Amino acid sequence: MWAPKLLLLLLFVATFTESKRKRRNALHDYKKTPESTLIRANKEMEIKTKRLNGTEHCAKRCSRNKGLPFSHLCRAFGFDKSTNRCHWLSFNSLSPGVRIKHDYAFDLYEKKDYIRNCIHNKGTSYKGTKNVTKTGLPCQSWNSMIPHEHSFLPSSYRGKDLRENYCRNPRGEEGGPWCFTKSPEVRHESCDIPLCAEVECVACKGESYRGPMDLTESGKECQRWDLQRPHRHRYRPERYPNKGLDDNYCRNPDGKSRPWCYTLDPDIPWEFCAIKPCAQSIMNDTDITTECIKAQGEGYRGTTNTIYNGIQCQRWDSQYPHQHDFAPENYKCKDLRENYCRNPDGAESPWCFTIDPLIRTGYCSQIPKCTASPKQECYHGIGNSYRGSVSKTRFDLTCAMWSKNMEDLKRHTFQAPDETILEKNYCRNPDNDVHGPWCYTDNPLIPWDYCSISHCEGDTTPPVANLDHVVSTCASTKQPRVVNGIRTQANTDWMVSLRYRNQHKCGGSLVKESWVLTASQCFPSGPAVLSNFVNYIKLPYYGCTIPEKTACTIYGWGHTGTNDYDGLLREANLQIVGTEKCNEDLKGKITVNESEICAKSINANSGPCERDYGGPLVCEENKTKLVLGVIIPGRGCAIHNRPGIFVRVAYYAKWIHKIILTYKVPEF
Repeated sequence: MWAPKLLLLLLFVATFTESKRKRRNALHDYKKTPESTLIRANKEMEIKTKRLNGTEHCAKRCSRNKGLPFSHLCRAFGFDKSTNRCHWLSFNSLSPGVRIKHDYAFDLYEKKDYIRNCIHNKGTSYKGTKNVTKTGLPCQSWNSMIPHEHSFLPSSYRGKDLRENYCRNPRGEEGGPWCFTKSPEVRHESCDIPLCAEVECVACKGESYRGPMDLTESGKECQRWDLQRPHRHRYRPERYPNKGLDDNYCRNPDGKSRPWCYTLDPDIPWEFCAIKPCAQSIMNDTDITTECIKAQGEGYRGTTNTIYNGIQCQRWDSQYPHQHDFAPENYKCKDLRENYCRNPDGAESPWCFTIDPLIRTGYCSQIPKCTASPKQECYHGIGNSYRGSVSKTRFDLTCAMWSKNMEDLKRHTFQAPDETILEKNYCRNPDNDVHGPWCYTDNPLIPWDYCSISHCEGDTTPPVANLDHVVSTCASTKQPRVVNGIRTQANTDWMVSLRYRNQHKCGGSLVKESWVLTASQCFPSGPAVLSNFVNYIKLPYYGCTIPEKTACTIYGWGHTGTNDYDGLLREANLQIVGTEKCNEDLKGKITVNESEICAKSINANSGPCERDYGGPLVCEENKTKLVLGVIIPGRGCAIHNRPGIFVRVAYYAKWIHKIILTYKVPEF
């Protein structure tokens, strides 16, 4: 009587196990090389193509060799994104006579087992090309009986890939992959292939770890960063291009204590990875700087201790006036000494907490970049007359040929560009960008970038700013204030609340569908998510210039005068004032340049406060709202008779336009 029930139970368990197995995406077995394909010198190397719906189907076919009449196994595939066609390959990038070619149309996927130079556990899945032992003895071919006879024939161990004389572990023995040797005195020997956990060690918290470990400390397989199954997450490679989120390798994109990954176990979202720590947890000496910053400035160890506007930094070992989690003992490799500007969390640049109770954090953006051109070339004005030969960007990317990007350039310049100035891949300024010469690149994550050229010292050429912008006057609006204000009745469906861990962080404005204009100071310690906007209707325009004494409105998210936040959208009336008048109200003289606007509150004790940063300064003309400025920190919280400084949107309008035209909005 128990037999049918037992059979039913076994059937259920088998079905459940099979269903879990089916949920595994075959792409986890592959290493992805974006925008690349393989070129073979020997045309006899086999390729089979077919149109399929997506890379997952391509990977399944390649893993199972289903319908692929190769004389050898499928070792890689290329996916043609323009035609949705799979190209299954009987070779990979390590095969003789094969090279990788950059090709925008393709993404290349290679089976990890065939190309990685490390092993997990006993290395039974290793299918690499190492063919010498740990003492340097060459391996004997598996199909040869000279000098050692054996029973490990390729025909007897199908699926173990006993090709040529490569190191293998067909029976899963201790010691990892091995081979018979060509030395008559040594029958067989281990090949000493390193464990993936030991190929690259972890320094500090492992933020810079880029090794090949793809298993957690309990042995669970990691989920690919570019997939959302079985666990949905926000760490997509295209959103975090500097975090090394390749394939399903262990990484630390969020500052945890060590590298980790999402797992393929539906019941366990993530786990830490067991990776060998470095003997000395220090940064690479070449990344350490004291006078300037490289990349994002994570290696900056100088003594600058004020943010960009001169406000002094709070000590890292102090919790006053701002409490935080960046204790020096928790960031031993980040040199959180005194109150010096640092970048312990991979932000855009060095930053610090400030001693002003009303200003929590700020960037130290006054620290110069270590990006001087090798030839020390420079440009005058805005660089539209520059004719030098620099072809590197500020991020050290090589410029692409202008001839390859003419269609994009026509969209950026609104007209046919002057092609006579566009030599080779030299930096130029064909659209009169006020920020200087730039160029296109071949990097899909940074399609264009400004060049590594400095403004010439002592240059008196007047900058040609705000080209192609209409000078607008803005009608006065008579609304109350943000601090101590009332809830706005205006149509502000384009206002945005930027949130981090479900807490309001900054304001922002929708200037185009899916594009939010905000302040860079809103992101000193991590990303934010978008919420609190309803419709993409009646979006405001941006980029006009305005005369002095114009009355405008700022919008913020509900301060009550004591820096408390009540979540209600409020507004305040300000008047644009001149630079000299703005400076008269400051204890320390601050120059307001062409990229800034100075505005003074009409109502006493009203104005922007900390969580209003990133929000807009808005004027209205003919019932059309115009975003003229962005609220930035630095002037206190609605201090009586003290003007505020705003970023002048018109100064960056052309840059905003190029960004919107260049980048595709990712799906969320």
